[in-house]
Amino acid sequence: MKKFFVIIGLLFAISMTSAQVIRDTVAKVGVVSTQAYTVSVEKNVDLVEGAVRKMLKDAGLKIKSTEGYVASLEQVFSELSSEVVNLYFKVEEKGRRNNKISVITAFAIHANLNTDPVALNENVKELLIDFVNYIDKYKAYTIMVEKQEQLKKAEKVWSQAVSSKTSIEKSISSDKQKIENKQKEIDTLRQKIAECEKSIGEYRSSIEENGKKLSDANKKVSEAEAEARNIESEVEKYRQLSQ
Repeated sequence: MKKFFVIIGLLFAISMTSAQVIRDTVAKVGVVSTQAYTVSVEKNVDLVEGAVRKMLKDAGLKIKSTEGYVASLEQVFSELSSEVVNLYFKVEEKGRRNNKISVITAFAIHANLNTDPVALNENVKELLIDFVNYIDKYKAYTIMVEKQEQLKKAEKVWSQAVSSKTSIEKSISSDKQKIENKQKEIDTLRQKIAECEKSIGEYRSSIEENGKKLSDANKKVSEAEAEARNIESEVEKYRQLSQ
């Protein structure tokens, strides 16, 4: 029979299967009792059942839960047979609290009960051996998926941090531009203030100069008025003398 999991190296498969003991047993589903195989592994029961489900799904089989089994019903599974079969897996937890193991039971039944089950049973046994090897591969897969999720979360946090950094940088750049614009406005106002102060100084100088001119003019007016009064006095004097 062609190996179901070609990715597992031959030497690794041999070393793993030699450490596991596949035992014959009898399983019952509905009213039918049939040849089955069982093996115990020191693995978490949830991990093992997850591996069963992924193995069957990866083989393109539709699965369902029935009577405590994970089952592929009335489908052709070429690794077992060219005919329609019902394949069943059950994973049970056994042992004490600190020393628990998973007991895996597997069997298959031809949809046509008149078909000789010998070859099918041997293929189920080999499938179970391959599955034991597959569990570690599935565990690595679950760790990989978990790490990928962690990576996605980390990338999301990184992306948000970069976005926040970019937003802050834009805000800082905008604030700097506003400061530059305000500084230009201040410089312009300072220039206008300087020009106004210069004009005020010029006006004050002009006022002082005009004040001096006004004082001189007032003085001349006073002098002219005094001279005019003197002349009027003399005119009045000669008028009287002429009478």
